[in-house]
Amino acid sequence: MKKILYFVPTFSNLSETFILREIESLEQRGNLDIHVISLKEGTARIPDSLIYKVSYFKVDYADLLPAIGFGFKNFKHIYKVFKKFLKESEDGLKLKLKNFAKGVLYAYKLSPFEYDQIHIHFLSDISTIISISALINKKPFSISGHARDIFVEASSINFKVKNSKFITVCNTKAFLKCVELSGGKGRKNLIMSFHGVDNSKYQYSLRKFTSTGNLNVLTDARFTEKKGLIPLSKAVISLIKDYNFDINFTIVGLAVTEEQFKHLEEIKKLFKDAHIYERLSIPGHGKGVQQDEVIEIYKNAQIFIYAGVDTQSGDSDGVPNGLLQAAYSGLPVITTLSGSIADLFNERNSYIIKQASFEDIIEKFNFLMLDKVRADKSEKLKKDVSENFDLIKNITYLESQLLK
Repeated sequence: MKKILYFVPTFSNLSETFILREIESLEQRGNLDIHVISLKEGTARIPDSLIYKVSYFKVDYADLLPAIGFGFKNFKHIYKVFKKFLKESEDGLKLKLKNFAKGVLYAYKLSPFEYDQIHIHFLSDISTIISISALINKKPFSISGHARDIFVEASSINFKVKNSKFITVCNTKAFLKCVELSGGKGRKNLIMSFHGVDNSKYQYSLRKFTSTGNLNVLTDARFTEKKGLIPLSKAVISLIKDYNFDINFTIVGLAVTEEQFKHLEEIKKLFKDAHIYERLSIPGHGKGVQQDEVIEIYKNAQIFIYAGVDTQSGDSDGVPNGLLQAAYSGLPVITTLSGSIADLFNERNSYIIKQASFEDIIEKFNFLMLDKVRADKSEKLKKDVSENFDLIKNITYLESQLLK
């Protein structure tokens, strides 16, 4: 059986449960021998079936001397990889030298592992380092790219495209960016492959509600600028205060950095200042919640709103998992078309709003309340997401690439 070493920088993040689902599904299929290696333990609960297939390791100063010895012992081959990397990487010289030195260190650290191929998540610096280590250890590598790691943190894309067995990218906008960053070369190695949601875990039911009844409005997003939570919060406050909707607003969100916690506090302040703080619910208080609790939250919601924006920094979404989960749950969806959301969502299956416009959120919310075909839109959305973002179908395709 082919042995795949799966490298995930943090395993497993609550904001990256799609990676956990991917690995768990591949493991359950039983066609690959998978072992996960990670630098840092995350807060998402790892299923029992994977606990003994995960190794956490750190590279520290104690590894320097033996890594230097490893480098001298394999100098001829390492120098060959170094020349290739210098020629093919589009990064600056200082970053190239830094990443290559780390690549030698990680090659030493990973050399005891037995594997046939290493599959790496994200196209940022860490995958450059692990790719270098794979070539030094004479092992093939492949990569899965996503969104921020391509739009903001991309590193040595041309080198990785040229030398990987394949690179999958899970949305159109990021895929096209990868083609651009690789100079349009090596496209055979670039594959567009959507990720998916396990639809068996979400109970599909069409929501029935009226404009005068209680409304549970849900969004699922990290506390960052690109998720558009500030204009969305202002819109919800206005819908409650100015339009007299009986709304309870839930944000399934995660804050990790100091900046994200400030974003969270700003949202809480908006509701406190409006004297409707009791209408705001943030399960986990910004620390995130486990997936089984997320499923229950979706089950009790009636409307899903996503207000993502394309930021000036270039950071952008792929197709957020929250939107897919809403579709599988039968929730009517109001969303922007930031990032690659248009890969799935359109006016035929959801309610499209302008980015960073709380006025447009208010307008579309009112329209949704009166729309006689909102159930038809939810049915169409479920059909569309089942055709394109089915977990098993997309995992089967990834597995076929890993088995080659």
